[in-house]
Amino acid sequence: MTYRVDILDTISGRLEKTIRLQHLIFDFAYDEQLHNLYASTNNGIYRLEDGVDQLELINPCHARSLECLSNSRLLITGQFNGDVQAISLDTLETCWTTSVGKSATVKALTCHETLNMIAVGGEFNFVLLLDSNTGATMRVLLQNESAVNDVAYSDDGEQLYISRSNSTVALWDLTQSSLVKVYDL
Repeated sequence: MTYRVDILDTISGRLEKTIRLQHLIFDFAYDEQLHNLYASTNNGIYRLEDGVDQLELINPCHARSLECLSNSRLLITGQFNGDVQAISLDTLETCWTTSVGKSATVKALTCHETLNMIAVGGEFNFVLLLDSNTGATMRVLLQNESAVNDVAYSDDGEQLYISRSNSTVALWDLTQSSLVKVYDL
C-alpha cells in the first residue's frame, strides 16, 4: 500500500506537490527556519527538505508523535516504546531521551517554547511535563482515568487541556498543579 502527502499553498490552497510513502504517517512537524517537513511513521522519521521532492529517512525510531521547537532547534518525538526523544534539527543527533511509559505508546505531545515545557501523554493515565532542554521531569499530572489522546496548552501556558480515551477533556491549572474541571463529551 502507498500513502501520499499532499502539500498545499497556504494562501491559495493550490496543490504544490504530492509525495508518496510506503508507511502510514502518524504525525507531522514543520521546521520554520529551514522549511523542512518531518513525518513520523512506524518505520522511522522522514524529512522532506525544502526544494526536494523525496522523503529521506533520518532516524529509524518508531515515532508516533512529533513537535518542532524552532527556537531551541529541536525535533521532539513521542515513540511507540514509551520514550520521548529530542533530536537536533541542525545535526539530526539525539540530544536526550526520557523513558515515559515503559513500552506504552506516547500518543500525544505538545511544546510550549516560552516555558521550555513539553506535555506528554499516551497509553497511560498521567501526563508528564518535561523540560525541553534536558528531558527532565518537571511535574506529573495524575488523574485516575483512561489513556491520553491529545494535549494542548493555553497561549500563556498556564492551563493544559487533556483529551482522554474515555470521552472526557480535563482542564488543569498549571500554576497551581490542580485539576480545574472535567468535561464529558
